[in-house]
Amino acid sequence: MFDDARSMSLFHPVLLCVVLTLPALVGVTVVVRSCSLRTLLRCAPLALGVAATAVGATMTWLAHQGLDPFTAPAWLWVSVVEAVVIVFASIGLWRSVRWISRGALAGSVAVAVLGVALMGNVWVHYLPTVGSAVDVAVGKGPVHETSLVRVHAMKQRASVLSQGVTFVLPRSSQDPFAARTEYVYVPPAWFADGTGPTDVFLMMGGVINTPRDWIVSGGAIDTANNYARTHGGRAPIMVFVDTTGGLSNDTECVNGPRGQAETHIVAGVPQRLHSALGATGATGPLRFVPVGWSMGGTCAITLAARHPHLFERFVAISPDRAPNSGGNTAATVRGLYGGKYSELASHDPVAIFSGAATAPRFRHVKALLAAACTQRPCASAPESKSVTALATAAQRGGVSVTTLYQPGRHNWSFAAAVFRNVLPWLSSGPARNAGK
Repeated sequence: MFDDARSMSLFHPVLLCVVLTLPALVGVTVVVRSCSLRTLLRCAPLALGVAATAVGATMTWLAHQGLDPFTAPAWLWVSVVEAVVIVFASIGLWRSVRWISRGALAGSVAVAVLGVALMGNVWVHYLPTVGSAVDVAVGKGPVHETSLVRVHAMKQRASVLSQGVTFVLPRSSQDPFAARTEYVYVPPAWFADGTGPTDVFLMMGGVINTPRDWIVSGGAIDTANNYARTHGGRAPIMVFVDTTGGLSNDTECVNGPRGQAETHIVAGVPQRLHSALGATGATGPLRFVPVGWSMGGTCAITLAARHPHLFERFVAISPDRAPNSGGNTAATVRGLYGGKYSELASHDPVAIFSGAATAPRFRHVKALLAAACTQRPCASAPESKSVTALATAAQRGGVSVTTLYQPGRHNWSFAAAVFRNVLPWLSSGPARNAGK
């Protein structure tokens, strides 16, 4: 029974229906029993006005975070209105109703807030099951997590494993970025193989993120283990990178007022990984491959454009055309670059790929860009237009580009599906060493 509860989908229509209708039924019952018609007619417009203001404020905040609130499901805004109205009614009636009604109102508020969270989760597909939500809430580590000391011991013994293991990437005082806990996945074959080149995927998520998002929401470890089962235990090493240092600190992976994110990704993480795996005395060259979704997709193509000597392959899923922190250009320049307009072009992938004499720099680079669309033709969707502009510029710059335009929404389910589909493409990359 416990396992059944953990595996229950947080997208189940019955669950969503209950959390949306129950607070409304209880709230309406308490209000109708406690208020006169005159009071209802006087207070209802005020409650709805407060709710509308809350919706507007939420949409403004989301836009400021670089998200498009108009892509959210309508039921998310219904749940916000419901929650605000119930809170408004609870505050107004608290002193005048009995303790039973107070308990009912308090319970309704709690369920209504849960409804907002669940509808937001439906939007981004962040937590797929009850078990994943519980694991995140209690801070449980990834499946098959072990210590770096044990990883070293297994490597020395050339252990034969049925699936990969994860460990926490050690911190370094030389890394200038205040990163949260970052994880490393090591595939089964790495423990038994010699010292040949190894792909290292730098897994990067969206704006409102944690380093575990690709594990929990994107299913990256499950995908890698499934791939390894049919490829002799071989799969890439994956580093689940902290790109922001905070839940909603939109760095766009650039160095600026919000942190030295670019230095952290292109220098700090590789150095720390080399140090961690090199301690075994039996690791080969590492080839780093940026893989990102949403803001992480923008990071992947921007970093690859700026550092083609480090990255020979990259995957950008649902990227923006260029780094932006929401709002207008002035807000982006102020938030990301400390007011330096000169930094715009040097971080714009289209401008970089379109620069003079770029082809020799990018001739060795392979890229895959993917866009989700909910309309036909797919190429006319806003996300597809961004990918088309990026792909066209990259091709002109000498990059070998593959594009995917697939039905889907801008959420983690789409990112996970693309990663499952492109892992074979990623794993057939060039043999020349990059990132060294």
